[in-house]
Order: sequence, then structure tokens, then C-alpha cells
Amino acid sequence: MHYKKNIVLIFLFGFIVFGTGCAGIQQNHLPAPTQLPGITRDMNRPGFWISRHSHPDKILMGLTGIDDFNRHVGKGLGFIRNIVDVEPIYDGKALARSMEKRIVKQRFKHLYLKNGRLADRLFYRDMTRQMNIKNIPHDVVVRYGVVSTYTDQRVLPTCRGMYSDSRNREFDRLQNSALDLGTAVAVLHDSADGQWQYVLSSLSAGWVKTETLALCSQNQLRAFKDRDSFVVVTGAKVDIYRDPRLTKYYDHVRMGTRLGMAALSGDVVQVKIPVRNARGRLEIHKGYVCTKKVSKGFLPYTPRNIITQAFECLNAPYGWGGMHGEQDCSRFMNSVFATVGIQLPRNSSAQAKAGVTLGAFGEHADSIEKGQVIHDKAEVGSTLLHLNGHIMLYLGEVEGHFYVIHSLWGYGGTGNVAHQIRVVNGVKVSSLDLGSGSVKGSLLERLKTIVMM
Repeated sequence: MHYKKNIVLIFLFGFIVFGTGCAGIQQNHLPAPTQLPGITRDMNRPGFWISRHSHPDKILMGLTGIDDFNRHVGKGLGFIRNIVDVEPIYDGKALARSMEKRIVKQRFKHLYLKNGRLADRLFYRDMTRQMNIKNIPHDVVVRYGVVSTYTDQRVLPTCRGMYSDSRNREFDRLQNSALDLGTAVAVLHDSADGQWQYVLSSLSAGWVKTETLALCSQNQLRAFKDRDSFVVVTGAKVDIYRDPRLTKYYDHVRMGTRLGMAALSGDVVQVKIPVRNARGRLEIHKGYVCTKKVSKGFLPYTPRNIITQAFECLNAPYGWGGMHGEQDCSRFMNSVFATVGIQLPRNSSAQAKAGVTLGAFGEHADSIEKGQVIHDKAEVGSTLLHLNGHIMLYLGEVEGHFYVIHSLWGYGGTGNVAHQIRVVNGVKVSSLDLGSGSVKGSLLERLKTIVMM
């Protein structure tokens, strides 16, 4: 089916809106202190928060309850898709429309390329050609596959970055997500040059490099995913080796990743890893990981385990959408809760809707009201605090101040640097007072939703 008319309109509209261009706004950045304001040495240890909990080993939700929760988030709210259940025929018209909307949306954002220049109509023309929209059939035959090596998932089929600020390279607006080895995908479309494929994962949709996927049948994918014996990665990042002596490095996976377990022997676990063969098809090979870095099956959902897992990532660098192999705020929450079997949506706004809402605040709600709800209702190790574009795990209250652990890029300065950004770039413990006196205000002042998993 052809979409030439729509594509021409996209070009004309983009040229009218973006042909003139304008200068980007550059924020002044200052380094944040290693230990954020109001944080003591002990607060950077999980034991400090665990010791303050009255029942740190209480089971918050059993496996049956977790399964019900996951079904609610997936089928009920529509935030998570089961790739195995994706129908073998996909609506080509809907796919084409979504791709056209994506490229129009990027043009609206007024983005810069790495050379500091605004992306022009020639760039978008090339991208539209590369997306190969005109060759999407009416009925798309879905192909199934597994990610065979860590890969970035992109908004457009290119490794080139696009940025809101002509001089800031930390937020590539084409970075949609990152997929770990073993991630199941449904392949819907190929780029014009065949180097990229448009895929659905359980949490997101976008373009990945063809060379990072191993294709298989729907039944093969079901057999790969539905394995009774598995380990869950509990380290922040865990290396996979091709030999039991752990000397031949293959790849690494992030916290919360599930790997099929073949055998357990002392300090080493033999796992099943997906490999792309010469024909691009899936083969299952042997891999090996350190026993101490994984759990046989899910961890019990307790405050102790959630807090401990969160602190495994302390000081890990921030990575927008998984840039540089790192994690942003929502991916951090996703990884921590995945270790106990809880599936959270990809984005912070969706995560804030996944659990039980303890408090929701309008624009004029004051900090006293918000603090009272946290004090009365929030449970340590199971409560998420959400503000626009950001989400945090609640750790507890100390002398009337509320504390969280979160992955953040930075916070607003105070005093004579109120318009500047203090760059944190990592997973940190902070109080909700962070940012007080800045233009945007403190975390507590900006708090929108309190939700319990």
C-alpha cells in the first residue's frame, strides 16, 4: 500500500514550521556534591533503612498476588504486552500511521543534530525514505524473535543522535529504550537498507539493529520464554561467559533479567542464551554466570529485598532511555521490582498508575498536605513517589524529612544559582527537600502521585 501523499504533506509541513530555525536554550550546569544535601554516610547503606523498618522481612505480596498484579498492569491497563500472544497478522495501515506520526512529532520538537545544527528537511526526507513506510503491506505478517545481544531501541532507524539543546549530548531524543539479551520481540517491518527492524517488545516499540535479533517461530519463542527453571539477575549488571571458568566474556545483562537455567554447580550457573546464527535464526547456546549475582527464581517481595536491590545500583550512572548501557529513573524502578517478579510499565507516568494510589495532588496542593499523606500512608520498600517526568522509591522518614532513592540527572540550584542545574548523573539517596529554593522547587513541592505496589 502506498502513502506518498501523506509523506509529501509531512515534508511540506516540516519545511514551513522548521525551515527558519532558532537558537537553542543552554542551561548552566554545575557539579552536584558527591553526597547530596542532608544525606549522612549511613544513609547511603541499605542496612540503615532496613533497620528502621518494623517488619523488613514481611511478605508484601505472594506469587499469586503478583501474577494478578501483572495481569492487571498488562491486560487491564494495557501497559505491558505479552509478545508470545501478539497475533500473526498486524494492521499495516495502523503501523504506517504510527510511523508517520512519529516523524512528524520529531519535527515538532525542533531538534539538533550532533554537529549543533538543526535537523533540516533533507534529514527528515532521508529518514522517511529509510523508514520504508510506502512498502508496508495492508496485512503485516509478524515475525518473532529474541534479542541476542544488548541493543538500543531507537525512535527512527539511525544511530545519529538528536538533541533538544545544541550543546547537550546527554539526552538523545531518538533513544527510545534499550533491550537486554533474551528480550522477546515481534518484528513488524524492515528499513529500506535492511539494517534495521521495527519491533514490539513487552514495554516499548521502535527500531533495533537487524544484527542484534535472532528470528524464530511463535512456538519457538513460547518455548524459550515459558521455562520453569530460571534465574533472575540481582546484580546491577552481570556478565555472561561462554565457559564455566568465567574467562570468555560474551555479553552482560541488567538487573531483573530472566535467564533460563540449565544447571547449578557451586559458584557457577549454566544458563541458556539466545544466539543469532549465520541465517539470522535463533539458536540456544550455553552460557555461564556467577551464582552470587543471580537468584534461582524470583526473590520474595519484602521491604528488605526491594531496598537491598535498589542499593545494588547506588551511584550507577544515569542513562536517558538506556543510553550508554545505563538507566533512567523508570528503568531503575523497573529493574528493582523485576527481581521479585513484579512487571512495571516502561515510563514513570504509567508506573504511577500501576499500583494503589495513596495520594494524588493538584497544582495548588501544598507540601504540608503531601508530607502528611506520606507520613500516614507510605510504606517503605513498596511505595513510589511520582512527579512530572520522574519517579522515586520511598525509603523512610528521619526527623520529619522524607527520603528516597532514585536515578536522576540533576536538580535545581539555590540562592544566586537558582537558575542553574546541579548535575548528579546517577542513582542517589536524597531527601524530598532536594531542589528547594530553585526555580522548579523541591521534589516534595513538585510531587504529583504517591502509589503503592
